[in-house]
Amino acid sequence: MDLALMLGHAIGLHLLHKPQTFDYDELSFFFAGRQSFKGVFGGLPYPIFWIDMKPSPSLEGKEDELQSLEPLKTELVYKFCTEFVREHDAYCFTPYIMGNDHAAFADMPERHKRRIEVLRNYWVDESLKRTDEKAAGLAKNEQEATTEEKTAERVLKEILK
Repeated sequence: MDLALMLGHAIGLHLLHKPQTFDYDELSFFFAGRQSFKGVFGGLPYPIFWIDMKPSPSLEGKEDELQSLEPLKTELVYKFCTEFVREHDAYCFTPYIMGNDHAAFADMPERHKRRIEVLRNYWVDESLKRTDEKAAGLAKNEQEATTEEKTAERVLKEILK
């Protein structure tokens, strides 16, 4: 759903400013309904979109007709996704891209900043604990301790990027 929101936004902007000479097929969005996934979205049904990436040959087109499948308007997909995020803000937020200047996808929600800070603090504490264990002779062995320490440092650096 996040990707459908971002693509819907990008395509909408592109269509507003598209030069007449730029010729491409617009993406064909379809809605498959909502599905519950264990551990995702608090167990609530999550909307599933799919995109037909290959325009259909004759037989596949006939199959679509048999199932009454019609591509959705990009604007409708974008509006649905935006409203869905707004109505379910306890479980999701508008996607963001770190370092992006485009207003639509630049803002990291405060609760996500707090979550990252908690993770960072956890990894710093774990690193200090391992240092203390090593100094006290409690570390499993030198190689295991070094590997775990490097893993923790790598994860911390990745989170903070």
